[in-house]
Amino acid sequence: MLRLLLLPASFLAQRTLAACGCGYAINTRPSSTTSEQTIFTQSLQTDFTRTEDVTWDSSPGPNWRVQAYNVTPAASRGPYGKAADVRNVVWSQLPPGSSGGQGVHGGDPGLQLWVRSQRMSDDDDSSGQMVPMAEVVSTRNDILYGSFRASMMSTAVSGTCAGFFFYHNDSQEIDMEILSRQTQDVDQGGWKINLINQSPASVLSGYNAANTSGFGVYGLSFNPAGVYAEYRFDWLPDRIDFYIDGILAWNITDSVPTSPGAIHLIHWSNGDPGWSAGPPEQDAVLTVSYVHAFFNSSEDGTKPMGAPCDDTTCSVPDGLGSPPQPNVPDPNATGLATSTSSTSTPTQRSETSKLLSSIPLLWCVIVGLELLNDGWL
Repeated sequence: MLRLLLLPASFLAQRTLAACGCGYAINTRPSSTTSEQTIFTQSLQTDFTRTEDVTWDSSPGPNWRVQAYNVTPAASRGPYGKAADVRNVVWSQLPPGSSGGQGVHGGDPGLQLWVRSQRMSDDDDSSGQMVPMAEVVSTRNDILYGSFRASMMSTAVSGTCAGFFFYHNDSQEIDMEILSRQTQDVDQGGWKINLINQSPASVLSGYNAANTSGFGVYGLSFNPAGVYAEYRFDWLPDRIDFYIDGILAWNITDSVPTSPGAIHLIHWSNGDPGWSAGPPEQDAVLTVSYVHAFFNSSEDGTKPMGAPCDDTTCSVPDGLGSPPQPNVPDPNATGLATSTSSTSTPTQRSETSKLLSSIPLLWCVIVGLELLNDGWL
């Protein structure tokens, strides 16, 4: 007798998570007439307007962890120190059922990273030389190459630095940084973003990448303090490509990082007149609506090169905030990052084929439970 089997939700979730088992195909040359498809094996996708995916302590599980630390003025290389405080990170998601408007804690919806105008003292100094700031970091620190996108709206208050970056150490760091003082000088060349590769050369130059080939300033066609925009960098073994709203802005081929690390979102000030300026005269906020990251893990090196893959490769659209879409299974995928040149668009895998692929596994589960119930196992 065959009885109806109700599968637990965890089983169904595992099937959903396996939908991109062969990885994520990224067009790493979207501005070129011939696309370059690069496959990454891992993803980290967070919609800060909808889902709480941040922890304020050391709890495992969520993708992002709020930082708390002090950096002295001397160590911060500015007239003021920096004080990262968990109270300066505010998750202000949209109200349930809402498709727009303010977040539940006021202001624009998303993850709010605040720099405070009221300076504070640290344990060793009572002179009020620390600027309260905010930072979150991915709980994954095994990230090695990938495509990383963040939708952000910076502050109009002068005197802060908003950053989206990869970090291994001071000589292997990829930065996209918006200086709010540069949003004030439209008459001096317009709005700008700073694109940076911190390298051994920048360390030797006193931690100043502006004196190296790994520093570029890109002019924006919009006010970054007025709208959400997608800031993206693709970190590949031979280069770093920077994009603004899907448009290639600049690339770097010298001293490309080779070691794994984590992804950071930060908003800070140390009063350095040559960089962040400030501190701000009023509280200033950077708001992040989402982060989409597709990458390799340094642990992927344990997988055999050239191993076949009979699951699904998902295509990541170039469009802003678009979710990955399943494609036909790629029998040539290796499980590690690969690159191929193509001008064609893969065919989307049909819902019928996905359902049929799950039938053998469902049948095995049903038969196994029946045998167990009848005493055969």
